[in-house]
Formats: sequence, structure tokens, C-alpha cells
Amino acid sequence: MSFRYLFLVAAFCLSQAFATDIVLTFDDAPFPYGQLYSSAERMELLLKKLEGHPAVFFVVGEYLEMPKGKQEVEKICASGKTIGNHSFIQTPLSLQTFDQFKMYFLAADILLSEFFTFHKWYRYPYLDYGVDAQQARVFSFLQDRDYKVAFVTIYTLDYYFNQRLQEALSEGKQINFDRFEEIYLDLLSEWMDYAEEVRKRNKIEVTHVIDLHQNDLNARFMTGILQMIKKKGWTIISAENVFFDRFDHEDYLRIQKPFLELEGEIFKKSYIDQLFVEKEVFR
Repeated sequence: MSFRYLFLVAAFCLSQAFATDIVLTFDDAPFPYGQLYSSAERMELLLKKLEGHPAVFFVVGEYLEMPKGKQEVEKICASGKTIGNHSFIQTPLSLQTFDQFKMYFLAADILLSEFFTFHKWYRYPYLDYGVDAQQARVFSFLQDRDYKVAFVTIYTLDYYFNQRLQEALSEGKQINFDRFEEIYLDLLSEWMDYAEEVRKRNKIEVTHVIDLHQNDLNARFMTGILQMIKKKGWTIISAENVFFDRFDHEDYLRIQKPFLELEGEIFKKSYIDQLFVEKEVFR
């Protein structure tokens, strides 16, 4: 066995050790609200930028029932992207009874079952897994219906960036989109690094799943997001075989909870506001 062969094998193993996979997921589809684009423009622009990349869109039942909502979800399926269940309404589980959860879950499930790229993956609204007394019943209910829990490892504040964008548009402010994008992509990169540190520190054997939203913000900046992910050396992969067949309270404590225990100024809205002021994003 030659030294060159051993060197190549070692180099390959080292590269694999530092290779990081990531699954792209988008909550709140088909999102009907935004001032930068119409609903149709928002969906078409995002899907166009995502061509060649796998992604999962978690659909809200009441958005699906809005005018043209079904057409927007059909576009997702036609593009080859997967859709999952994000309940019928956006209410945190901790504010629902079990019967309410079941009603909203089943209403969305019935609507989604007709779409050919639908997978039985459930994304909890607001990533709220409910109080301890609810969790066991909900996990059991999902498993009995062959659903997998669509956990998240990379928590983002993209929704707050979109909120600030919409406020600026409403107030007629000038927006420096280049500086806005720079701040957003830098923080996205930091949120990814934070999640990888949590994964390593807690020795959690999972593939990274990023939680984004199907809003104006990500439709506008998706090209930059994809370039940033590639530049970091991360690889976008399909969600197939990423979520677990079983997911119970112990799995929640071991797999999901550590990624939601957010620490540091990068997760503070006040820090984002400060960056906007320093960079003079809005005028």
C-alpha cells in the first residue's frame, strides 16, 4: 500500500469529518402577506432561485384555503419540492387543548393528502412543543398516524428581519438592500455556526435542519443564502431519511431542546436593530 494512497484516504476522511449537510425548510406556505411581492411573485421567485436544490415547504391549512392558495401549493409540487403539515392555523401548542390540536392537525392533513409531493412530516407552529403534560399524547398521536416530527436544529430570526422590512415599506422608508442583505447573511452564517457548536458539544447525531419562512425576505435574498451556504462548505440535501420514525419526549429533550436554548446577542432583536442603525439600512 503506497504512501500516496494512505494520504488520499486520510485527506478524504478529514474532508468528510468537516463536511456539514443541511436541509432547507420553509414554514408558513403559501404565505399570503407581504408588500414587496404579490403572493404569486413571491412563490415563483423563491422556487426559481431554489431550482436544483431540495427543500421542504410546511403548509398552513388556512393559507391553502385562501384565494389561489391551492395554486401556490401546486407550484411547489410541480417544482419537485416536498410539502409537510404545519397545522391548519398558527397557534402555539401550549395555547391549545389536545382536542384543538387534533382538530387543526387533521384539517390540514385532509387538505394536504391530495398533493403528490406531500410527506407525513409535522412542523410544530412556532416550534412550540407544548407543556410536558401534552407532549406524550401528541407524540403518540403523530406516530399512530405515521407522521414524523420535523425538528429544527438551526433556529433563525428571519421572521424578525421580514417584520422590519415590512415596517420600512409601510412607512415609505428608503431601504439599502445591499446592507440589509449583508447583515442578514452574516447572522444566518452565525446561527448555523451556533447550531453546529451545539451539535458537537452535546454529541447529537442529526443532520442540520434550518427553519426559514416563505416570505418576501427569503424570496429576495435566496440567491445570496445559497451562495453563503456553499461558501461555508455545507451541502444542501434532501430531507428523506433525516427525520426519525419515532420521536418521543426523551428524543425532544435529547435532540430538539438543546437547539432551542438560545444564548448570545445574535438571538436578540435589539442586536439586529442596532446593526440596522449602525449600517444606516433605513432612511
